[in-house]
Amino acid sequence: MDYLIKFPNQNGVYCHFWEDECVVYHEPSAKTHLIDGLGTEIFKVLSIKVTTRSQLLRHLKNAFELPQDFHLETFLDNLVSEYQTLGLLEVRDN
Repeated sequence: MDYLIKFPNQNGVYCHFWEDECVVYHEPSAKTHLIDGLGTEIFKVLSIKVTTRSQLLRHLKNAFELPQDFHLETFLDNLVSEYQTLGLLEVRDN
């Protein structure tokens, strides 16, 4: 299953990056979120361009040395779903 991932259409999601962490401010809820690890890389990629799930998976596999038993696809889907619930990301069918 491939889907498109991007920042929400309405403005109001702002990111600030420090090495392997980022702070994401969600203006509509006035909440600030500390993101680290793979989550930071997701926001770095999305701050440059809208991407698909498969493109993001490929990028993460190349950017990190992950254990062989790590289920990146499941982890990514869960993380993207969590960020979507918080209003930080928008997901659409590709």
